[in-house]
Amino acid sequence: MEGVTDVVLGKKMESLLLLSLHRILEEFRGIVVSLEKFLNDGKQQVKGCFMQPTMKQMQLRVGVKPCLTDCLDGLRLLL
Repeated sequence: MEGVTDVVLGKKMESLLLLSLHRILEEFRGIVVSLEKFLNDGKQQVKGCFMQPTMKQMQLRVGVKPCLTDCLDGLRLLL
């Protein structure tokens, strides 16, 4: 009977270990996805820094936010 108890206990420990490893891998996968997003966002920002915006992009409004032209005009007023 003692041998059966040891086997069952061993299987439970193995199951807990596998469950823990699975959770760690899920957390790691989330970190990898976040890092990939940071990389892609960074690439887009660098790409945007070297491109001159078109006149249409300068006047584009997103929601209630001012367009880029309004922001630049405001900065010019401050200077």
